[in-house]
Amino acid sequence: MAVAAEEALLASTSDKCAGCERESPKLRCGRCGLQWYCARECQVKAYPTHKVACIAIGKRRKRAAKAWMDAAVLWYKSVYSASPSHEGMERAVEMFSESLMDSSDLRESGTWFMHRATFVGLLHSDGASVDVPDDVRSKMLETSELILASACKADPISAREAFVERALNFERARDLEGAARVARESIHAKTRGLNWTNPLQRPGVCMPDLRASAFWDASEFPWTQTLEDAVETISAELASLLKRKPAWPDVGSEYRESGNEDAQALDHGQWSEWVLFGSGAQPDAAPKTCALLERLVPDAIDLANKGAGEIIFSRLDGNSAIIPHCASTNTRLTAHLGLVVPSASTETFVADGEGGKTGRCAIRVGASWQTWSAGKLLFFDDSFEHEVVNNTGEERIILLIRFWHPDLPADLRDLALETTTKASAMLQLARSVPPVQPDAEHEPFGIAQQALVFGCTNCFCPDKILDVAALHASPPQLSLRCSECHAQFKNHIM
Repeated sequence: MAVAAEEALLASTSDKCAGCERESPKLRCGRCGLQWYCARECQVKAYPTHKVACIAIGKRRKRAAKAWMDAAVLWYKSVYSASPSHEGMERAVEMFSESLMDSSDLRESGTWFMHRATFVGLLHSDGASVDVPDDVRSKMLETSELILASACKADPISAREAFVERALNFERARDLEGAARVARESIHAKTRGLNWTNPLQRPGVCMPDLRASAFWDASEFPWTQTLEDAVETISAELASLLKRKPAWPDVGSEYRESGNEDAQALDHGQWSEWVLFGSGAQPDAAPKTCALLERLVPDAIDLANKGAGEIIFSRLDGNSAIIPHCASTNTRLTAHLGLVVPSASTETFVADGEGGKTGRCAIRVGASWQTWSAGKLLFFDDSFEHEVVNNTGEERIILLIRFWHPDLPADLRDLALETTTKASAMLQLARSVPPVQPDAEHEPFGIAQQALVFGCTNCFCPDKILDVAALHASPPQLSLRCSECHAQFKNHIM
């Protein structure tokens, strides 16, 4: 009888009062959250019938919560202790998934369910990024989408990390309509911290009140003509660089401290670079070009010095393509100065889409394709979905300049960088450690979890010692000690 009542309650979708059958009740059962009432009197009247199923569901939810806690203990011990265990980590993932499935079957929702679903969905997404067979990767991405979609449904206003990862996963699967659909869902939900307004503009950080245009008119930037007039000087220094041995570093090479993930955007072919300003810079190779840029585009130099952009010679070989993707922020714009542009007569192979026409070298930003011209600047916003194809037998070389968005005041740039850094950190936390249950006093990730991922907040030492015994205490506690300054960080797992 208890089981039947429980299943009936879980299957019910009625939003009528359980006591008087009136529409639009405003009071909900505090234990199960599934039964609605229009007044306290109706709740008292219906409780004798409701209590059996309500108590049973409450007990099952407690068991699911306990299973999540047990999985978290195993996760910390297997991933972050002095003796990590791959088998333990895999078992923890299974336990997390089982606990989440039980919670879903019990019709849990809200912020706590959203954070757990985001964590499990991100685990499956990360599993698809390693070297696995295509069918396994496809299945993991499919599972990740189902779980992350449930996170977005549970609390769409707060599910920022889930929306971002879903869009990225669809991009990885080359399903651009799926990515745009996710963006439309977030726009409709007004997800906090995303500020997306266009399904084709999906950066991880989107600052509000900045003009959003895929391509920009070159006349908006006063340094355009002067830089274009200096193309012979720039090209001469480029010619010397092209003769250098060894060959130019590939995009994403380990010589750079940042930007290593850019290599994932290469679909096929060869993509190399020479950095003038930014991580891995070697400016001595083009002193005249660098001096010119320092004088003409100080906003680009400032962006590069702060680690949020770069100025590079970008070299894309013939028969190469860069997949559609969105950059991480809308707080900057990009300029390409055409230096070596393939002739339109060279034909090699045919790819899909207008930009992939035989013999074409072109870039799509948003919904429009454009081509480069030697000695001319092309301006665009790479927070919009963009891709590049070089379907010729010749290389394409441009001077790539990233600079602050002109609508972003100088006194807000540091805040923009802080917002971007924080958003990146939250996504890293969400995929690295199981969340604690958020309430009025706690965030989903405590100080110990932040120290676990990012190191000591006192001396910035990356090494920490995990107290495994504390994980098995009652209640279980995540306890760390910095190996350098011995600062301690603690928080309860649940």
